[in-house]
Amino acid sequence: MSQRVHPLCTTMRPPQEVRTIHPPPARRTSWPAVFHCTSGRDRTGILAALVLDLLGVPDDVIAADYVLSVDSRRARDAYLREHEPERAAFFASLPASVLAIDASTMEQFLRELRARHGSVRALLEAGGAPAAALDRLVDDLVDRAME
Repeated sequence: MSQRVHPLCTTMRPPQEVRTIHPPPARRTSWPAVFHCTSGRDRTGILAALVLDLLGVPDDVIAADYVLSVDSRRARDAYLREHEPERAAFFASLPASVLAIDASTMEQFLRELRARHGSVRALLEAGGAPAAALDRLVDDLVDRAME
């Protein structure tokens, strides 16, 4: 059985959508922040994985979080069947392999990313994310009292 590789693994360059994400809120009081897409697997799943990795979350937990996209996919599909049947038919016509969401895909993505760039942080900085903004993101989202 061949392993699927997420498209981001083929270039290991943040897609334009990731490179142009607004910087984190300037003050901790500006949180929470929300990011989303249609089903949470691609852009949102990758962005969530990158943030979780920056925060020191273990890969198995990141992968389990990624798989939660299955629930949003079900809700999206139900909505589309009722309100946008043509779009629902398009998604239904796609091969199961294109729509699959499994932990091993995210685990492979993270391994490939680190093999090519050393770390998520290195990839983001190479893509133009300022180190200070990444530091602020981690500081705002990690409760040091819980460590």
